[in-house]
Amino acid sequence: MKKKGKDIFIFNAAVGEIFLLVSMIFAISVLMSEEVSADGHATLPVGIQIKPGTQIKILPSKIPTAANAFGSQKMYAIPVKPTANTLDSVSYYDKGLYEVKGTSDFATAGNLYTPEEIETIYGYKLTTANPYASQGYEGVSIGRSKPFLVNSPVWGSLVQGVMFAAVVVGVVQLVGNLAGLDKPLIDSLSYSLGGGIVGGMLVKGAIIKSIGTGSGGMANFFKFGSSKLPAGQAGFIWGMALSIALFVLTYKKEKKEIVKFTCLPYEPPSGGAKCEECNKDIFKPCSEYRCKSLGQACELLNPGTKEEKCAWVSRNDVKSPIITPEPKAFAPSELNLKFEPDKSIRPPAIGVKIISPNGREGCVPAFTPLEFGFATDEPAQCVVSWNHTNSFDETFANGFYVGDNSYFIYNHTQRMKLPNENLMAPLLQNDGTFGLFARCKDANGNYNVDEYSFKFCVEKGPDTTPPVVEGFSIPSGSYITFNKDNLDIEMYVNEPAECKWSTQSKEYNLMENIMTCGVKTYEINAELMYACSTKLTGIKDREDNKFYFRCLDQPEAIESSSRNVNLQSKEYIVKGSKPLDIISVKPNETISGSTEFVSVELEVETSNGAEENGNAVCMVSPDGAIGSYIEMFETKSYKHKQAYNLVGNDYSFFFRCIDAGGNSAENSTSFRVIVDKDSPKITRVYKDEALKLVTDENAECVYSSTTCNFQFKDGKKMEYSKADVQNNHFAEWKENGVYYIKCKDDYQNQPDESKCSLIVRAVDLVSKSS
Repeated sequence: MKKKGKDIFIFNAAVGEIFLLVSMIFAISVLMSEEVSADGHATLPVGIQIKPGTQIKILPSKIPTAANAFGSQKMYAIPVKPTANTLDSVSYYDKGLYEVKGTSDFATAGNLYTPEEIETIYGYKLTTANPYASQGYEGVSIGRSKPFLVNSPVWGSLVQGVMFAAVVVGVVQLVGNLAGLDKPLIDSLSYSLGGGIVGGMLVKGAIIKSIGTGSGGMANFFKFGSSKLPAGQAGFIWGMALSIALFVLTYKKEKKEIVKFTCLPYEPPSGGAKCEECNKDIFKPCSEYRCKSLGQACELLNPGTKEEKCAWVSRNDVKSPIITPEPKAFAPSELNLKFEPDKSIRPPAIGVKIISPNGREGCVPAFTPLEFGFATDEPAQCVVSWNHTNSFDETFANGFYVGDNSYFIYNHTQRMKLPNENLMAPLLQNDGTFGLFARCKDANGNYNVDEYSFKFCVEKGPDTTPPVVEGFSIPSGSYITFNKDNLDIEMYVNEPAECKWSTQSKEYNLMENIMTCGVKTYEINAELMYACSTKLTGIKDREDNKFYFRCLDQPEAIESSSRNVNLQSKEYIVKGSKPLDIISVKPNETISGSTEFVSVELEVETSNGAEENGNAVCMVSPDGAIGSYIEMFETKSYKHKQAYNLVGNDYSFFFRCIDAGGNSAENSTSFRVIVDKDSPKITRVYKDEALKLVTDENAECVYSSTTCNFQFKDGKKMEYSKADVQNNHFAEWKENGVYYIKCKDDYQNQPDESKCSLIVRAVDLVSKSS
């Protein structure tokens, strides 16, 4: 909001300056190009040509009385025909007579003429009708012409406009730089004011010329509503409009800034002034989450009981956390660094400096990931800054949380990569060292007012090691999508460098492709490395594509002889792939079950692709809509499974699989689910040397010779007439025997314990009749 308000202020100020300067220029131009008569009436514009060698000004110098022939009306001399005589002035004398002054013999002082004589001799008609009233002028007289460029409407206006524009541009450049305005703003004001002044003056000249020739074309074009504006006003308005338009089109504010983004968990307010609020709602029990969200120092007492209460713990704590360096937290360990109290700091400020085992200040090799830590005597948040600050919030505003987290903890660790001495120049103090200044805050908002400093330095010796390639955004050996011949990657190096690549391992200077690398300290990434980006091209399918990288350090060094280059190339492999195929999906037939929900297992099998054996990640969706796919429960191989419990209905499922190279494949399946809760029905019973029966579905049948009230497992099993046909059953024929038969299907549907599927009495009707 502040930035938006500032931009609005700048725009309004610029428009105001445009208005004032354009107004001033047009006021000056009026005074320079137009004259005012003795009686104070405004004159006609410069350049209106009545006839060669003359121009029109205001008259009369005397006002006629009511007794005169023309009454009290003002008189105007209007040219009606060319004449060699030139008038300087025409003044009313008395009794309808006029005194004429001019170059002819008749036009001498004291000669009096009637209006008719003036028209006959001089070619001017005296009238009360003012043809220039619409332009804001009140009278006419005759005067000698001015120089060509001033007297010519268009050329005179153009010359004046250019002159004034040059003056204004110079003033804007001078005043803007003295006021410290941004150069884009100064330049935009210069362009807009200069262009507006020249354009406005040309509009003014065009209107004057149009009126002078009697066409009225430009005057009609530049009228507003039903009224025609005077040339000066019209030029001013159009000049203003052009200036503002040019300013809007040319002013572009471009500025590079370092923007810090932090993604941190929600933090309750410091202290615990609102802890008791959690206990007041009798309908909503106070949980630990609700309690701690009300304040950093709130704690839930008596947890797990009926007397849970939220309270402000350590309400009277006014002590700030005490910072103690932790020597064991140094890394890398091979540097053997340690802390030593910094006696150069004035009391009561405290701090340490990092030194090496031999007692001198520990200068860390440039671009080494340095890690050190410290502890606090109570859980605390800690922030550090490169600059001296006055409060905890100011330290964070100019720095960052230790370890990039805002947790209230005891142990705090900071990891950083220090650039070389030249790149660190803005951070160096007068004594040649630099450091971090820390503040820690407890849950009650107490923080150490005096900063705790950690001082260290970077080795000043010459850089003799070439850049080290730490890794790539996409690991070497990764697959690429089939039929894609290029790949955007980033390569990470341990120090600022210039890097190149080639498809052959060759010297740095011979490599053909240049990478774009970050070389500023603020361009370091979260892993404390510098990124170089490029697009690898010429990648082939179904084979390993090899690329080679080399780097040259110290990109801002003046002397190339001091720069270190990789003597060995860093190899990088991109694996080409095949298209991914889905070769099988299941189920695709009717599925039956005896419960309300039937378990159905979806199966997908993939082949080829990046890893050839078809390894992929498959997802499934019930409708194929974007965003509805979920990863299958068993996947990341060439066989993929997902179980569902479905009710009886018709179903379609959609599958989408993606392999390591980004190759994708899609397929779908449809099937029907039938819920079968009925026990098998016996549809036919007959004798064929044995008792035979047929069921309406595959089933297993047993019988008892005494009762229907028996367990299925206790019945005597009936055999299948054919092993592969499980709905035809038979049992030994027993004359006059009774068969209490129960049958159950594959889903264990069977009659109740006291009921039978069928009761059959074995009676040989044929033998009895004989």
